[in-house]
Amino acid sequence: VNPMQLRSYLETIGDSIVFVDSDDFIKVHVHTNDPGKALQEAALYGEFENVKIENMCIQHNNTQWVETSIESKIKKHEKEVGFVVVAAGEGLKSLFYELGCDQVVSGGQTMNPSTDDFLRAIESTPAKVVFVLPNNKNIIMAAEQAIPLADRTVYVLPTNTIPQGISAMMNFDPDTPVEDNLTLMMQAADYVSSGLVTYATRDSVINGQSIKKGQVIALNDNKIVHVDNDIQNATAILIKHLIESRQNKGKDVEFITLIYGENMTEEDAEAVRDTIMPELDDLVEVSIVNGKQPLYYYIISID
Repeated sequence: VNPMQLRSYLETIGDSIVFVDSDDFIKVHVHTNDPGKALQEAALYGEFENVKIENMCIQHNNTQWVETSIESKIKKHEKEVGFVVVAAGEGLKSLFYELGCDQVVSGGQTMNPSTDDFLRAIESTPAKVVFVLPNNKNIIMAAEQAIPLADRTVYVLPTNTIPQGISAMMNFDPDTPVEDNLTLMMQAADYVSSGLVTYATRDSVINGQSIKKGQVIALNDNKIVHVDNDIQNATAILIKHLIESRQNKGKDVEFITLIYGENMTEEDAEAVRDTIMPELDDLVEVSIVNGKQPLYYYIISID
């Protein structure tokens, strides 16, 4: 049975789908009003190893309580491995919590958390070992400086982007030793292609290219791929660039995820999807996630 058919089915009953298809297992995250249908369909693809169903309204309230609770009330060292990640935007924060993260530190390109921020998050995580995912190369050093200050074992996974962080979290296996998990999670992170669509905050000239304040900038690995006056066009061009880059490296293109920001709508993201779909292989799946992130119109993940 083709696992891609499962993802296609889930698209019909839910959204915010994150999907991992490895040789040994399929791991899925989905928002749906009918989890029974999702489980019934998934049962056709093998035995369940772990199932987690949560009421998102209740979870949101619990998350707010955790963020405002006193640290002394948190039971420490409750489990073997816990997670601290960096993200901005309520949608992205919720997604990481749903993927198993314990603490989300607010931060990103224009708001770098301090070492103290990481230390507080680490020591508020109920685990013996804590994995930290900075999701931005400019934040990695601050996270690493918290390692010798923490009261437990800490590993910083050098994730550079939100898509890398999501992929790493999706590939964590609680039954696998810590060191092996570090390797598997970073392999998954490195396999993902990430893109960003944002805007110029001032007039500038970069590599001989003149960019006006307010123009749309498409980025891959912090390098400018395209400058445009139209958000949707810039996004479509960036996706094509990412696909070509992967193919040139011999990497498959199976899943494309559009994470839209606080200034965009689901209809905007659907318009981008509809623009690129005719040029994609029939087996490529496109998912849309409401990240509600500031600064970036879209965060793009391809794997």
